[in-house]
Amino acid sequence: MLWTTLERYYRTWTGELTPTPAVVSYHDGLSLIEAWSGKTADSYDKLMGEYREWLFLYQTPEDKVEFPISEVRRFITDTSKRSYSGRYLYVLVWVDTASLEAMNALLKVLEDTPEHAIILLVVDNREALLETIHSRTIDLFSQVQLPPSRESTWMIESYYRRKPDTLIEYLHGAKPTREQAVSLLSLALSHAETTEQIDAIEKWLMYLFTTNESPRNVLDFVFLR
Repeated sequence: MLWTTLERYYRTWTGELTPTPAVVSYHDGLSLIEAWSGKTADSYDKLMGEYREWLFLYQTPEDKVEFPISEVRRFITDTSKRSYSGRYLYVLVWVDTASLEAMNALLKVLEDTPEHAIILLVVDNREALLETIHSRTIDLFSQVQLPPSRESTWMIESYYRRKPDTLIEYLHGAKPTREQAVSLLSLALSHAETTEQIDAIEKWLMYLFTTNESPRNVLDFVFLR
Protein backbone atom coordinates (compact mmCIF):
# COMPACT_ATOMS: atom_id res chain seq x y z
CA MET A 1 0.00 0.00 0.00
CA LEU A 2 1.30 3.45 -0.92
CA TRP A 3 0.97 6.28 1.60
CA THR A 4 1.02 10.05 1.43
CA THR A 5 3.93 11.82 3.11
CA LEU A 6 1.68 12.91 5.97
CA GLU A 7 0.33 9.39 6.53
CA ARG A 8 3.82 7.95 6.37
CA TYR A 9 5.03 10.39 9.01
CA TYR A 10 2.06 9.51 11.22
CA ARG A 11 3.02 5.83 11.06
CA THR A 12 6.32 6.66 12.81
CA TRP A 13 4.39 7.74 15.92
CA THR A 14 3.77 4.12 16.91
CA GLY A 15 7.24 2.87 16.03
CA GLU A 16 10.26 2.26 18.25
CA LEU A 17 12.23 5.27 17.05
CA THR A 18 11.46 8.85 18.05
CA PRO A 19 9.80 10.82 15.22
CA THR A 20 11.73 13.82 13.96
CA PRO A 21 9.95 17.10 14.91
CA ALA A 22 7.80 18.25 11.98
CA VAL A 23 6.80 21.59 10.46
CA VAL A 24 3.14 21.42 9.39
CA SER A 25 0.32 23.62 8.17
CA TYR A 26 -2.62 24.50 10.43
CA HIS A 27 -5.01 21.93 8.96
CA ASP A 28 -2.45 19.15 8.62
CA GLY A 29 -1.57 19.54 12.29
CA LEU A 30 -5.24 19.08 13.16
CA SER A 31 -5.45 16.05 10.87
CA LEU A 32 -2.56 14.39 12.68
CA ILE A 33 -4.10 15.09 16.10
CA GLU A 34 -7.42 13.72 14.85
CA ALA A 35 -5.75 10.53 13.63
CA TRP A 36 -3.93 10.09 16.94
CA SER A 37 -6.98 10.73 19.14
CA GLY A 38 -9.67 9.18 16.96
CA LYS A 39 -11.81 12.28 17.48
CA THR A 40 -12.62 15.27 15.30
CA ALA A 41 -10.35 18.25 15.92
CA ASP A 42 -12.05 21.39 14.58
CA SER A 43 -9.60 23.94 15.94
CA TYR A 44 -6.71 24.35 18.34
CA ASP A 45 -8.79 26.67 20.50
CA LYS A 46 -11.32 23.88 21.03
CA LEU A 47 -8.55 21.43 21.87
CA MET A 48 -7.23 23.85 24.49
CA GLY A 49 -10.44 23.42 26.46
CA GLU A 50 -10.35 19.63 26.45
CA TYR A 51 -8.10 17.72 28.82
CA ARG A 52 -5.93 15.02 27.32
CA GLU A 53 -2.97 13.83 29.34
CA TRP A 54 -0.94 13.17 26.20
CA LEU A 55 -1.53 16.53 24.49
CA PHE A 56 0.27 19.81 25.20
CA LEU A 57 -0.66 22.95 23.23
CA TYR A 58 1.23 26.24 23.09
CA GLN A 59 -0.31 29.34 21.49
CA THR A 60 0.03 33.11 21.29
CA PRO A 61 -2.19 34.92 23.84
CA GLU A 62 -5.00 36.97 22.31
CA ASP A 63 -3.38 40.24 23.37
CA LYS A 64 -0.07 39.36 21.67
CA VAL A 65 1.07 39.17 18.04
CA GLU A 66 4.27 37.23 18.70
CA PHE A 67 4.60 33.67 19.93
CA PRO A 68 6.02 34.35 23.41
CA ILE A 69 9.26 32.97 24.79
CA SER A 70 7.31 32.13 27.95
CA GLU A 71 5.44 29.48 25.93
CA VAL A 72 8.75 28.13 24.64
CA ARG A 73 10.04 27.88 28.20
CA ARG A 74 6.85 26.10 29.28
CA PHE A 75 7.31 23.70 26.35
CA ILE A 76 10.90 22.96 27.39
CA THR A 77 9.80 22.27 30.97
CA ASP A 78 6.90 20.07 29.85
CA THR A 79 9.09 17.90 27.61
CA SER A 80 11.21 16.97 30.61
CA LYS A 81 8.19 15.50 32.45
CA ARG A 82 6.59 12.12 31.97
CA SER A 83 3.72 10.70 34.02
CA TYR A 84 2.58 7.78 31.88
CA SER A 85 4.18 5.26 29.55
CA GLY A 86 2.78 6.48 26.23
CA ARG A 87 3.97 9.22 23.91
CA TYR A 88 3.17 12.87 24.40
CA LEU A 89 2.22 15.22 21.59
CA TYR A 90 3.57 18.79 21.84
CA VAL A 91 2.04 21.30 19.40
CA LEU A 92 3.35 24.86 19.03
CA VAL A 93 0.81 26.90 17.05
CA TRP A 94 2.03 29.81 14.91
CA VAL A 95 5.56 29.42 16.22
CA ASP A 96 6.73 31.12 13.03
CA THR A 97 5.82 34.46 14.71
CA ALA A 98 8.28 33.85 17.57
CA SER A 99 11.25 36.12 18.18
CA LEU A 100 14.81 35.15 17.31
CA GLU A 101 15.47 34.51 21.01
CA ALA A 102 12.43 32.25 21.33
CA MET A 103 13.30 30.26 18.19
CA ASN A 104 16.86 29.76 19.38
CA ALA A 105 15.54 28.49 22.71
CA LEU A 106 13.74 25.67 20.83
CA LEU A 107 16.87 24.26 19.28
CA LYS A 108 18.12 22.04 22.10
CA VAL A 109 14.84 20.09 22.36
CA LEU A 110 14.57 19.83 18.56
CA GLU A 111 18.15 18.57 18.41
CA ASP A 112 17.78 16.05 21.22
CA THR A 113 14.09 15.15 21.27
CA PRO A 114 13.03 13.01 24.26
CA GLU A 115 12.01 9.50 23.20
CA HIS A 116 8.45 10.03 24.45
CA ALA A 117 7.92 13.29 22.52
CA ILE A 118 6.20 13.99 19.21
CA ILE A 119 6.68 17.65 18.31
CA LEU A 120 4.66 19.60 15.73
CA LEU A 121 5.54 23.15 14.74
CA VAL A 122 2.39 24.66 13.20
CA VAL A 123 3.21 27.58 10.90
CA ASP A 124 1.66 29.88 8.36
CA ASN A 125 4.95 31.11 6.90
CA ARG A 126 7.59 28.39 6.95
CA GLU A 127 10.16 30.84 5.56
CA ALA A 128 10.02 32.77 8.85
CA LEU A 129 11.62 29.88 10.73
CA LEU A 130 15.36 29.89 11.35
CA GLU A 131 17.45 27.69 9.08
CA THR A 132 18.72 25.96 12.23
CA ILE A 133 15.12 24.92 12.97
CA HIS A 134 14.65 23.62 9.42
CA SER A 135 17.82 21.53 9.77
CA ARG A 136 16.38 19.82 12.86
CA THR A 137 12.89 19.12 11.50
CA ILE A 138 11.06 17.39 8.67
CA ASP A 139 9.21 19.90 6.54
CA LEU A 140 5.79 18.40 5.87
CA PHE A 141 4.34 21.83 5.12
CA SER A 142 5.95 22.01 1.68
CA GLN A 143 5.85 18.28 0.97
CA VAL A 144 2.09 18.08 1.31
CA GLN A 145 1.42 21.03 -0.99
CA LEU A 146 4.12 20.92 -3.67
CA PRO A 147 4.08 18.35 -6.51
CA PRO A 148 7.34 16.69 -7.64
CA SER A 149 9.39 18.75 -10.07
CA ARG A 150 9.54 17.79 -13.74
CA GLU A 151 13.25 17.07 -13.40
CA SER A 152 12.87 14.67 -10.46
CA THR A 153 9.96 12.90 -12.16
CA TRP A 154 12.03 12.41 -15.30
CA MET A 155 15.04 11.08 -13.34
CA ILE A 156 12.96 8.51 -11.46
CA GLU A 157 11.06 7.42 -14.57
CA SER A 158 14.35 6.95 -16.43
CA TYR A 159 15.83 4.98 -13.53
CA TYR A 160 12.97 2.49 -13.57
CA ARG A 161 13.20 2.20 -17.36
CA ARG A 162 16.71 0.81 -16.78
CA LYS A 163 18.36 4.11 -17.73
CA PRO A 164 19.89 5.13 -14.38
CA ASP A 165 22.69 7.41 -15.63
CA THR A 166 20.88 10.72 -15.08
CA LEU A 167 19.88 9.88 -11.50
CA ILE A 168 23.30 8.46 -10.69
CA GLU A 169 24.98 11.60 -12.03
CA TYR A 170 22.67 13.74 -9.91
CA LEU A 171 23.40 11.73 -6.76
CA HIS A 172 27.16 11.97 -7.20
CA GLY A 173 27.04 15.76 -7.12
CA ALA A 174 24.00 16.41 -4.93
CA LYS A 175 23.66 17.48 -1.31
CA PRO A 176 19.92 16.86 -0.93
CA THR A 177 17.91 18.10 2.01
CA ARG A 178 15.74 15.69 3.96
CA GLU A 179 12.68 17.06 2.15
CA GLN A 180 14.26 16.56 -1.29
CA ALA A 181 15.16 12.98 -0.38
CA VAL A 182 11.62 12.32 0.86
CA SER A 183 10.23 13.75 -2.38
CA LEU A 184 12.44 11.51 -4.53
CA LEU A 185 11.67 8.38 -2.52
CA SER A 186 7.93 9.12 -2.49
CA LEU A 187 8.08 9.48 -6.26
CA ALA A 188 10.05 6.24 -6.53
CA LEU A 189 7.29 4.41 -4.66
CA SER A 190 4.88 5.12 -7.50
CA HIS A 191 7.32 3.54 -9.98
CA ALA A 192 8.65 0.61 -7.93
CA GLU A 193 7.90 -2.70 -9.61
CA THR A 194 8.13 -5.28 -6.83
CA THR A 195 7.04 -5.65 -3.21
CA GLU A 196 10.71 -5.93 -2.26
CA GLN A 197 11.47 -2.55 -3.83
CA ILE A 198 8.48 -0.91 -2.14
CA ASP A 199 9.41 -2.35 1.26
CA ALA A 200 13.00 -1.13 0.91
CA ILE A 201 11.94 2.40 -0.04
CA GLU A 202 9.44 2.51 2.85
CA LYS A 203 12.18 1.40 5.24
CA TRP A 204 14.50 4.23 4.23
CA LEU A 205 11.68 6.76 4.31
CA MET A 206 11.15 5.79 7.94
CA TYR A 207 14.83 6.47 8.58
CA LEU A 208 14.44 9.97 7.16
CA PHE A 209 11.48 10.60 9.49
CA THR A 210 13.06 9.22 12.65
CA THR A 211 16.86 9.53 12.52
CA ASN A 212 19.61 11.99 11.61
CA GLU A 213 20.86 9.70 8.85
CA SER A 214 22.28 11.75 5.97
CA PRO A 215 19.68 12.18 3.17
CA ARG A 216 22.47 11.58 0.66
CA ASN A 217 23.37 8.25 2.31
CA VAL A 218 19.74 7.15 2.23
CA LEU A 219 19.42 7.89 -1.49
CA ASP A 220 22.70 6.05 -2.15
CA PHE A 221 21.43 2.97 -0.30
CA VAL A 222 18.21 2.93 -2.34
CA PHE A 223 19.48 3.75 -5.82
CA LEU A 224 23.20 2.89 -5.95
CA ARG A 225 23.41 -0.46 -4.14
